[in-house]
Amino acid sequence: MIATSSGSSWCSFLSTHGYDCTTFPSTGPTSPLDDFQVVIDLSEDWADPTHSLADFIQAGKGVITRGLAPYALGVDNDPVVQNWIGANNGIYPGTDFCTTTTTDSILGDRPPGTVLDFVGDCCAHAIDDIVGHPDAKVLARFNSGMSTIAILRNRWESGRSIYFSDSFGPGRPDHADIILRAMSELSVQ
Repeated sequence: MIATSSGSSWCSFLSTHGYDCTTFPSTGPTSPLDDFQVVIDLSEDWADPTHSLADFIQAGKGVITRGLAPYALGVDNDPVVQNWIGANNGIYPGTDFCTTTTTDSILGDRPPGTVLDFVGDCCAHAIDDIVGHPDAKVLARFNSGMSTIAILRNRWESGRSIYFSDSFGPGRPDHADIILRAMSELSVQ
């Protein structure tokens, strides 16, 4: 896990649920990623200049990004990052309610239209524009303003990625369930 200050709470949560977890500084990994099945990037700083996360996904593994991490990685202008995340733009504000848009195993039995969060008038970080990414699937959107993407899953090459808005975290039971479902799916090769 490449973390911000929230990394320790995510690691504690994952460890409690049976996952081994290593926290790296927000500036990036300090050792190779080869031994991991899933990398969670919470960093608002790390740009991944060598595309190690793309290599990780190409090896059939999974990456979760959250909040501003796609922006730091270059989702607005780096085609490699756009391809593995499954979106072309980042850092759009998510406002009002976050609701599910489809059915999906990561969402469990939550039908389309299920409210997952309320962020008010401003703002949760979100991504947008899945044009050109045929395997990207929007799982939840903010339903006001630009209707930006709150949860996105993508398949690229032989791996998979999931994006969560920064309004999502392990502190809420419904969010925790979705995060654990994502981890379970990404942990299977």
